[in-house]
Amino acid sequence: MGERTAVELAVPAIAMAALVAGCIGVLGPEPPPTTDMEAWEEGRSLFEQDPAWQGGDGAQSLLLEDDRVLWLFGDSFVDPDGDGDPAFVHNTVAIQAGTDPARGSFEAAWGTEVVDEGDEAPDPLGEEERTRPTAFFPNESEEVFHWPAAPALVEDALVVFSNRVRDTGEGPFGFEAAGWRVFEVSGHERSPEEWSLERVDPAIEDHGYTVGIAALVEDGYLYAYGQRADDSGEIQVHEVALFRWAVEDVREGHWGRAERWTGDGFAPEGEPEVVAETLAASFTAHRIDDRVILTTLEGLGTGTITLRAADQPQGPFSNAVDLHEPPRGEDEDRFQYAARLHPELDGERVVTWHDSRFDRPRMAQAASSLPR
Repeated sequence: MGERTAVELAVPAIAMAALVAGCIGVLGPEPPPTTDMEAWEEGRSLFEQDPAWQGGDGAQSLLLEDDRVLWLFGDSFVDPDGDGDPAFVHNTVAIQAGTDPARGSFEAAWGTEVVDEGDEAPDPLGEEERTRPTAFFPNESEEVFHWPAAPALVEDALVVFSNRVRDTGEGPFGFEAAGWRVFEVSGHERSPEEWSLERVDPAIEDHGYTVGIAALVEDGYLYAYGQRADDSGEIQVHEVALFRWAVEDVREGHWGRAERWTGDGFAPEGEPEVVAETLAASFTAHRIDDRVILTTLEGLGTGTITLRAADQPQGPFSNAVDLHEPPRGEDEDRFQYAARLHPELDGERVVTWHDSRFDRPRMAQAASSLPR
């Protein structure tokens, strides 16, 4: 989209044509049955309510207090002046009031920075300092920025995992993965402009996994799924591992006390066991009734949104089953990615994904509750 497309981390351009929809998984419980989904334009109109927010990808969501829904986006376009010349920023957030996207309000937020005289600006500086939009979760430098990953409420505290990304050059694939971080958010009960952010480097041995792609909070633990690319085969597969922190450690800022699932149990050291494999570099994880559901779009360019199910966060997970095939058309350059399930919206029936031909996320809704 625009100046840069936030295609999934660690997926090189050469791999895109090779990725195809598939069912790579670990044998586990019976997968949930498929369900019918249809494009939901009425719900998608949510993303057109704030005229200053012109679009963004990623579209993670989380239910906050008082039926407020937090939305997190990666690369975004914002036009606060309404002059038709939107600025490109690496991430934005928004708050939706109410849980029905077809009826709720949507107000986006981003950061601002002062334009120095030496910087190129759209107009000459006046007597007062001028500002311009920038990322909500601040860039670390001109080369290093953040794409929000999984958000989580740990008791009454909000944490947001983030993919740390390094700019390497021009074009849609001019970036590379540079680890991950956590943002601790204070004041999330207020509007985002009033939030206080603290960036944390957990400094754990992650074995090359980008941790926090998806997250769950249950049974006194914050669980965070990590992914790393495996290029050893003919197509690029992403291995999934599971890390966790005790809730009290998160609340006290002890991020170095992570455990990882090793196959024999959770331990503070050792190589994580691969709990699932996917053909895409992102997914969501939710506990829906008695099952953990992983949702992903298998493939880039041509793919199907799929579900995998398990009884426990560490699996074993079922093979992937199809949930929805986004319309693609005949445009060979068009690609789709970043599928997300949003169980807090409208009765657990909503998925979003990003399509390179549109700046705002696409949305589909099931005719009935998600399969169990």
